[in-house]
Amino acid sequence: MRQATVYIDRNAIQYNLNRVKQLATNSKIVSMVKANAYGHGIKDCLAALNASDAFGVACLQEGLEIRELGFQQPVTLIEGVFSEDEMPIAIKQKFECMIHHQQQFEWLIKHKQAYINQGLKVWVKLNSGMNRLGFKNPEIIEVIKTLKSEGFTCVLAMHFANADVDHPLNEQQKQQFLQVKQACDPVLASCCNSAAIYKWPELHFDYVRPG
Repeated sequence: MRQATVYIDRNAIQYNLNRVKQLATNSKIVSMVKANAYGHGIKDCLAALNASDAFGVACLQEGLEIRELGFQQPVTLIEGVFSEDEMPIAIKQKFECMIHHQQQFEWLIKHKQAYINQGLKVWVKLNSGMNRLGFKNPEIIEVIKTLKSEGFTCVLAMHFANADVDHPLNEQQKQQFLQVKQACDPVLASCCNSAAIYKWPELHFDYVRPG
């Protein structure tokens, strides 16, 4: 049997990060390193991505691993917490949380003061067509308005389903995102994954999320 070997080039990863910085000069970069940096090895990839503004992970355990490795950059839990008892741990570690369903919203409200006191922003996921996670429109508008009235700073977020190809859903997602953003103004925003960073510079907004 032929053995396959993968070589991780830190210089190449750093080059990619610098390229994103050149493309999205006015945005903060949340480098997505979920699932062991997509199987590339979290420790080596974090070292190469040390100049990122923040790291994005899927779950609390992945965020804790980043802290255990000694990296203190902001971390966003892109799927939020999975149970209420994870919320105090996330707050203590200064992890920003995505919320994408009603129960997460309720957990966040219950821990409001501690979350706000840490200066953490709450990311709110719009389900604009990928149909994986998120609040639908117009529900998300009410969620964001309620959070803002409670004193939270919100980041409106979504994920393109087909950013790497020409697809009619791309335009539908773009327009829905812009409509929600306008309805919630002022609100921070993030919708560009790797492919979208290249394709739609007008959508870079406050944060981009290269993988």
